[in-house]
Amino acid sequence: MTVRMRSNRSHTGNRRSHHGLEEPRVSTCSHCGAKHLRHRMCSECGHYRGRLVIDVALKAAKKAEKQKAKERGRSAEESRKTEAETEEVKPLSPEGLSKK
Repeated sequence: MTVRMRSNRSHTGNRRSHHGLEEPRVSTCSHCGAKHLRHRMCSECGHYRGRLVIDVALKAAKKAEKQKAKERGRSAEESRKTEAETEEVKPLSPEGLSKK
C-alpha cells in the first residue's frame, strides 16, 4: 500500500471548476409567449411544438368544481357533527352494561 500524494489548492480548484451550477434552458411558447423548460409543454396554455397536449383551462375548471363540491360536502358533515354533539348522552343501565 502506497502513500497517496497530497493535492494542493490549485489542483483542487481545477477539479472543482466543473461543479458550477447552470441555469435551466428555457424556450418561449409559440402559442402564448410564456417561458417554459425545453422539451416540455407550456404550463400556461398546455401546448407543445404548436399542438395542444393538455387542455389547461378545462383541467382548472374541473378542479374548481371538485373544490366546490368538497366544500359543500364539508358543510353537510359539519352540520351533522353539530347535531350529534347536541344530542344528550344517556347513561347505560346495569342491564345495558352487562350486554356490552
